[in-house]
Amino acid sequence: MDVKASFEKAYWSLEPHLNDDNLKELSAATLRFVALNYIERKSPKPPKTLLRAIEELKGRDDIVITKPDKGSGVVVLDKTEYLRLLSEASVNDTSKFRAVPLEKPKTRGRPSKYYHPLLQKEKILDSIVRRILPKTIADSVSPTGSRLAHLYGLPKTHKEPLAMRPILSATDTYNFPLAKWLDEKLKPLSLNQYTVTDNFDFTKEIHELKINKGEILVSYDVSSLFTNVPLDETIEILVNRAFSNNWFNTTHNLALTRTDLIDLLNVATKGQLFQFNGALYEQTDGVAMGSPLGPLLANVFMSSIEDTLERQRKLPSYYRRYVDDTLTVMPDLATATTFLHTLNSAHTSVKFTMEVEKNSKLPFLGTELLNHAPRIETKVYVKPTNTGLLLHYQSHVDNRYKRSLLKTMLDRAHRLSSSWAHFSDECDRLKKVFARLKYPERLVNSTINTFLQSRIVGTQPTQTPKEPISIVRVVIPFKDQESANYVKKELKNLSMKVQTTVQPVFVSRKVGQDLKVREIKPQIVNQQRVVYQFQCDLCDAGYVGYTRGHLHTRVDGHKRKASSIYKHYHERHSEVPKDLLKRFSILKKCSNKFDCLVNEMLFIRDLKPTLNVQSDSIRAKAVGFPRPSVEWSRPRHVHSGDTSVAYQEQGCLQFNPVEYNSDGKLSAVEASKAPTRSASGMAGVMMIGKGGSSCARADHGIGIKETNEASFVLENHEEHDFGYDANSGKAPSQSYSLNL
Repeated sequence: MDVKASFEKAYWSLEPHLNDDNLKELSAATLRFVALNYIERKSPKPPKTLLRAIEELKGRDDIVITKPDKGSGVVVLDKTEYLRLLSEASVNDTSKFRAVPLEKPKTRGRPSKYYHPLLQKEKILDSIVRRILPKTIADSVSPTGSRLAHLYGLPKTHKEPLAMRPILSATDTYNFPLAKWLDEKLKPLSLNQYTVTDNFDFTKEIHELKINKGEILVSYDVSSLFTNVPLDETIEILVNRAFSNNWFNTTHNLALTRTDLIDLLNVATKGQLFQFNGALYEQTDGVAMGSPLGPLLANVFMSSIEDTLERQRKLPSYYRRYVDDTLTVMPDLATATTFLHTLNSAHTSVKFTMEVEKNSKLPFLGTELLNHAPRIETKVYVKPTNTGLLLHYQSHVDNRYKRSLLKTMLDRAHRLSSSWAHFSDECDRLKKVFARLKYPERLVNSTINTFLQSRIVGTQPTQTPKEPISIVRVVIPFKDQESANYVKKELKNLSMKVQTTVQPVFVSRKVGQDLKVREIKPQIVNQQRVVYQFQCDLCDAGYVGYTRGHLHTRVDGHKRKASSIYKHYHERHSEVPKDLLKRFSILKKCSNKFDCLVNEMLFIRDLKPTLNVQSDSIRAKAVGFPRPSVEWSRPRHVHSGDTSVAYQEQGCLQFNPVEYNSDGKLSAVEASKAPTRSASGMAGVMMIGKGGSSCARADHGIGIKETNEASFVLENHEEHDFGYDANSGKAPSQSYSLNL
């Protein structure tokens, strides 16, 4: 089902790039053919020992398996210790978090049937955005079914004592669309001349920097910046910038007031709900490390401190910052220490720590800076905790990603190294790393040599024909390399024909997905954006539908008279049951509305529910079609512009691309301009070999036909069934042909 949905979505994404109907039919037929072929291929099964090990680990409720905060690796923690460290880094701080009761508050009037604090948050946000924003924007950012945020922690294994970095994943939460919209509109206001936005650009700048002998490199780090950002103060700073010369309204063609923007920022950042260890919490201050507005507000706050220090002329001659990490060049240690005190007195909400170069070396943003005054050299920094854990060569992953990993690591090493000597050292280290990961030595060496030819010698790789700019991606589960290569070949051929790149993206299920710490959340706020199935408990009637919102809200909609489910109960069983929700089950959780529509269509075609009035919400254009019947026709009959399968002059069968006509059938029409033989009717014919220049029989091969339907005709002769002599009208011996 997932493969069919992926190819169907790919066609819908591809169709706007196709201006010709023939190209649309060709694309649909090709995607359908590739999808069905890929589905039929069997995927190798994982080793039984691996599956047993995963099941045993999933059954362990006393440990947590996660990744470290910095670098790659696997961390196994006692669950009690994990929860303690994460609590200390988050919910134990009552100035930033508070517990939220789940009890329904007492209100006047009729109580709400369904209650959860998240549902109330959705209503409040919806009313605010519809009051402030134009309808089209309000529709796009208003929540239609959201989830609780997810709190998890990444152990800081590179620091002592062990601590935890809290991450509050906000994807698909009630205020996530609004936060994303605001981040896009306000991002230019969060940067200044001291902000580093790209590590490689920063490295280029460092290579050109000249320093005096005796000067030292010093970095400053803010402790827990995100949770310590003073939210109200930072929002005020941001709004002041946005309404300087009415920049926000002029740039984005809006008519908001200062109060409007403050209200939007408040509802987008404050009061994020999340569940932790079975209890519900709300973040009351600071920004969530996981919200789209997190980096923006952190940068706004830090840049305001920098603006103040600049006005006071307290900034050093060289100062650069990436979010909470700052690099400076200082004349001596005493000056560096004085600047640390200056930073810590700049604002009461944040605390800075300092790191001074050791042996003329200082790590910063994954780069090791080497103080060789008057120049600063750079090379790749490898943390002491680095385990070298990367994609193993025997991983169940497309080989393209393994080669891409090699190229990416080489490109990073080249761009971060200030000399060929540093680059060569990193190449030697990478050879050892990839050797431990079982990458073939020949592959590693050839990849390095190719990279050197393109970057060092100056020759560029052979240029392929100009690639189309548009890219349509098909996300499908990886089965095996042979199947992946087949899909890539077919889609590459299609791309060249339609002048739009159709690119397969193969995904593999990671072991870590089965070992995540999971919170059991209330169903009332955990069943949204789904394709669902209704099954009547009194008969065989069924229904398949979708909802972008919460399932319980959609079920209430089915209690209305217009619903097929309501009509079914009143016509067959007299009344709708009060516990109607129990008759519903979730078939598929989806990512967006279009994902819902495609999967709904496929499930309707697969399950054939009796209560669905329409077959689907959108018309299938690729894999949703049933397998077609094949209609053959003689020239100038039932042609309709479709491509064909036809006999040639010497009796050989010619195969051309196959496409659907308007009613979903596949018409195979003779292709030759001056044919002497043709086949017609509901049939399929395969000709093996040919009869020779003087042969008048179409009886060399195998024919699959309906009686008296597959035929051939010679000029000035009557029509004959396949396998019969055109001149004598007699049936040949069975040694000539086989009619099924």
